[in-house]
Amino acid sequence: MRNIYIAFRNLLVFVFVVSVFGIESILKDTSVQTLIGAGLIYGILVMLIPNILKFFKLPVNNGSIFLVNLLLSFLFFFSGIYILGLFEVTAGRTVDFWIAQVVIADRTIALVVLSMFSGVISTGMEILSQSRR
Repeated sequence: MRNIYIAFRNLLVFVFVVSVFGIESILKDTSVQTLIGAGLIYGILVMLIPNILKFFKLPVNNGSIFLVNLLLSFLFFFSGIYILGLFEVTAGRTVDFWIAQVVIADRTIALVVLSMFSGVISTGMEILSQSRR
């Protein structure tokens, strides 16, 4: 039951990140099925992070969760942009992060910013979920 909660929570994180960047500037197909399908894949990948850490006999703490989350987010968005063609990042778009505005000059910068933002939000949600227990 906890794994379903983690996958659903990270589905919502994915929807939030895509909404901040603009749905039409990230997804090629802006249908709800594409958004939920990609979000479920992202949620399942993030759900597997503690198991990946245990497999490699690494400590399961917030720092290691963040680093593996950053790596998996990068690989997910990289494969979605360059290999599968699921995502299409529009260059020249300005993203407002409430503190500062970031201009997305090309797809590589968008990939790095998207990975960092989703990794930070997802790890932050995990930390908040742990403090709730």
